Amino acid sequence: MDILLKTRCTKGFLVIYRDKVAIELKVLGTHKTNSMPYSRITGVEVNTTMAKIPLLSKGIATVTIFGQGDQKLEAPFVTLDDAKKAEELINSKLQ
Repeated sequence: MDILLKTRCTKGFLVIYRDKVAIELKVLGTHKTNSMPYSRITGVEVNTTMAKIPLLSKGIATVTIFGQGDQKLEAPFVTLDDAKKAEELINSKLQ
C-alpha cells in the first residue's frame, strides 16, 4: 500500500494511506491496527496542545478523525506540522 504520511503519536503511528487512515502499533510481537476508509470519514479536527516556538518546541496537536455513527480515531501528541499535513491530506481525499 502507498503511504502518504506516517507520523508518531502516543498510540503508535498515525498512517495515512491512499485508501484509508490508520493508527498502528507494532511492538515486539504485538500488532494492533485501527483503521477507517475514506468512504466512512465525515471530518477531521486538529486541536493544538502546545504552540510551536522556534528553537524550543515543534508544537504538539491532537488529530481526531470522525466517522459515520459514533466512530472516531484519535491520535494524540502529533507534531504540529505533521498534524496540519494530515488534515490537508484527509480533507483533499474527502472532496
